[in-house]
Amino acid sequence: NASAMFKPESTELTQAGKDVKALNTELKLIGPELVKLKSVDVYHTPPLALGTSEAPKEYWVHLIGEETKPGLVQGMFKDHDGTDYLMVSNRDYANAQSVVVRLQSKWLGIAPWHTPKKYKYSIDKFNKKTGKWDTLSSSSFVGFTFVVAPADGDLFRIKTIIEE
Repeated sequence: NASAMFKPESTELTQAGKDVKALNTELKLIGPELVKLKSVDVYHTPPLALGTSEAPKEYWVHLIGEETKPGLVQGMFKDHDGTDYLMVSNRDYANAQSVVVRLQSKWLGIAPWHTPKKYKYSIDKFNKKTGKWDTLSSSSFVGFTFVVAPADGDLFRIKTIIEE
Protein backbone atom coordinates (compact mmCIF):
# COMPACT_ATOMS: atom_id res chain seq x y z
CA ASN A 1 0.00 0.00 0.00
CA ALA A 2 1.74 3.15 -1.24
CA SER A 3 -0.22 5.34 1.17
CA ALA A 4 1.50 3.61 4.11
CA MET A 5 4.90 4.58 2.65
CA PHE A 6 4.32 8.34 2.72
CA LYS A 7 2.85 10.74 5.24
CA PRO A 8 -0.63 11.91 4.14
CA GLU A 9 -0.59 14.53 1.36
CA SER A 10 3.21 14.60 1.43
CA THR A 11 6.31 13.15 -0.22
CA GLU A 12 7.86 12.55 3.22
CA LEU A 13 8.45 8.88 4.05
CA THR A 14 6.75 7.24 7.03
CA GLN A 15 8.81 4.89 9.26
CA ALA A 16 7.57 1.97 7.13
CA GLY A 17 8.70 3.84 4.01
CA LYS A 18 12.14 4.45 5.51
CA ASP A 19 12.41 0.75 6.41
CA VAL A 20 11.52 -0.31 2.85
CA LYS A 21 14.03 2.18 1.41
CA ALA A 22 16.80 0.78 3.67
CA LEU A 23 15.89 -2.79 2.74
CA ASN A 24 15.95 -1.97 -0.98
CA THR A 25 19.41 -0.44 -0.60
CA GLU A 26 20.69 -3.57 1.19
CA LEU A 27 19.14 -5.91 -1.39
CA LYS A 28 20.77 -3.99 -4.26
CA LEU A 29 24.15 -4.59 -2.61
CA ILE A 30 23.76 -8.20 -1.41
CA GLY A 31 21.85 -9.46 -4.47
CA PRO A 32 24.88 -9.52 -6.80
CA GLU A 33 26.80 -11.52 -4.16
CA LEU A 34 24.04 -14.09 -3.63
CA VAL A 35 23.36 -14.63 -7.34
CA LYS A 36 26.92 -15.99 -7.77
CA LEU A 37 26.42 -18.65 -5.07
CA LYS A 38 25.05 -22.18 -5.20
CA SER A 39 22.97 -23.39 -2.24
CA VAL A 40 24.34 -26.59 -0.71
CA ASP A 41 22.56 -27.02 2.67
CA VAL A 42 19.85 -25.43 4.82
CA TYR A 43 19.53 -26.14 8.55
CA HIS A 44 17.50 -24.68 11.42
CA THR A 45 18.02 -24.28 15.15
CA PRO A 46 15.26 -25.29 17.60
CA PRO A 47 12.37 -24.93 17.85
CA LEU A 48 12.20 -26.81 14.55
CA ALA A 49 9.33 -26.16 12.16
CA LEU A 50 7.75 -29.16 10.43
CA GLY A 51 9.96 -30.44 7.61
CA THR A 52 13.15 -28.74 8.82
CA SER A 53 16.22 -30.26 10.46
CA GLU A 54 19.24 -29.30 12.54
CA ALA A 55 22.79 -29.58 11.21
CA PRO A 56 24.18 -33.09 11.83
CA LYS A 57 26.51 -33.36 14.82
CA GLU A 58 29.57 -33.89 12.60
CA TYR A 59 28.73 -30.93 10.29
CA TRP A 60 31.52 -28.34 10.26
CA VAL A 61 29.33 -25.25 10.95
CA HIS A 62 26.90 -25.03 13.89
CA LEU A 63 24.74 -22.12 14.99
CA ILE A 64 23.81 -21.58 18.60
CA GLY A 65 21.03 -19.05 19.12
CA GLU A 66 19.28 -17.81 22.23
CA GLU A 67 17.21 -20.56 23.86
CA THR A 68 14.00 -18.57 24.31
CA LYS A 69 13.94 -17.19 20.73
CA PRO A 70 12.12 -18.58 17.65
CA GLY A 71 15.35 -19.88 16.10
CA LEU A 72 17.75 -19.30 13.24
CA VAL A 73 18.11 -20.48 9.65
CA GLN A 74 21.56 -21.53 8.43
CA GLY A 75 22.04 -21.40 4.66
CA MET A 76 25.27 -22.86 3.30
CA PHE A 77 26.55 -21.86 -0.14
CA LYS A 78 29.61 -22.26 -2.38
CA ASP A 79 30.96 -20.05 -5.15
CA HIS A 80 32.51 -21.33 -8.41
CA ASP A 81 35.96 -21.52 -6.73
CA GLY A 82 34.60 -23.75 -3.93
CA THR A 83 34.76 -21.05 -1.24
CA ASP A 84 32.13 -21.54 1.47
CA TYR A 85 29.50 -18.98 2.47
CA LEU A 86 27.14 -18.93 5.44
CA MET A 87 23.88 -16.97 5.57
CA VAL A 88 22.38 -16.68 9.05
CA SER A 89 18.75 -15.52 9.23
CA ASN A 90 16.79 -14.62 12.34
CA ARG A 91 13.27 -16.14 12.46
CA ASP A 92 12.36 -13.72 15.27
CA TYR A 93 10.69 -10.74 13.58
CA ALA A 94 10.46 -8.72 16.82
CA ASN A 95 13.87 -9.09 18.53
CA ALA A 96 17.55 -9.17 17.64
CA GLN A 97 19.34 -12.37 18.54
CA SER A 98 22.87 -13.12 19.69
CA VAL A 99 24.44 -15.89 17.62
CA VAL A 100 27.42 -18.14 18.22
CA VAL A 101 28.88 -19.70 15.06
CA ARG A 102 30.95 -22.76 15.97
CA LEU A 103 33.39 -24.02 13.35
CA GLN A 104 34.93 -27.46 13.54
CA SER A 105 36.91 -29.63 11.15
CA LYS A 106 35.35 -30.21 7.72
CA TRP A 107 36.94 -33.64 7.85
CA LEU A 108 35.28 -34.90 11.03
CA GLY A 109 34.45 -38.59 10.72
CA ILE A 110 36.09 -38.88 7.28
CA ALA A 111 38.91 -41.42 6.84
CA PRO A 112 40.02 -41.54 10.49
CA TRP A 113 43.20 -43.47 9.53
CA HIS A 114 44.57 -40.39 7.73
CA THR A 115 46.68 -37.81 9.54
CA PRO A 116 44.35 -34.98 10.63
CA LYS A 117 44.63 -31.89 8.43
CA LYS A 118 45.93 -28.71 10.01
CA TYR A 119 43.71 -25.83 8.98
CA LYS A 120 42.33 -22.47 9.94
CA TYR A 121 39.44 -20.40 8.68
CA SER A 122 39.53 -16.84 7.36
CA ILE A 123 36.14 -15.19 7.91
CA ASP A 124 34.69 -12.10 6.24
CA LYS A 125 31.26 -10.55 6.83
CA PHE A 126 29.36 -8.84 4.01
CA ASN A 127 28.69 -5.22 4.90
CA LYS A 128 25.15 -4.47 3.68
CA LYS A 129 25.73 -0.71 3.97
CA THR A 130 28.96 -0.48 1.90
CA GLY A 131 28.68 -3.58 -0.31
CA LYS A 132 32.20 -4.61 0.74
CA TRP A 133 33.55 -7.59 2.69
CA ASP A 134 34.84 -6.78 6.19
CA THR A 135 37.37 -9.11 7.81
CA LEU A 136 36.11 -10.24 11.21
CA SER A 137 38.42 -9.12 13.98
CA SER A 138 38.15 -12.47 15.75
CA SER A 139 41.53 -14.17 16.04
CA SER A 140 39.76 -17.43 16.88
CA PHE A 141 39.21 -19.86 14.05
CA VAL A 142 36.95 -22.13 16.10
CA GLY A 143 34.10 -19.67 15.71
CA PHE A 144 32.74 -16.20 16.29
CA THR A 145 29.73 -14.37 17.68
CA PHE A 146 27.55 -11.58 16.32
CA VAL A 147 24.07 -10.13 16.70
CA VAL A 148 21.49 -10.55 13.92
CA ALA A 149 18.71 -7.96 13.70
CA PRO A 150 15.02 -8.95 13.87
CA ALA A 151 13.84 -10.78 10.70
CA ASP A 152 17.22 -10.04 9.12
CA GLY A 153 20.19 -12.03 7.90
CA ASP A 154 23.94 -11.74 7.53
CA LEU A 155 26.27 -13.27 4.96
CA PHE A 156 29.74 -14.59 5.81
CA ARG A 157 32.53 -15.84 3.53
CA ILE A 158 34.58 -18.64 5.09
CA LYS A 159 37.89 -19.50 3.42
CA THR A 160 39.58 -22.71 4.51
CA ILE A 161 43.36 -22.43 4.75
CA ILE A 162 45.06 -25.82 4.91
CA GLU A 163 48.51 -25.69 6.48
CA GLU A 164 51.01 -28.12 4.98
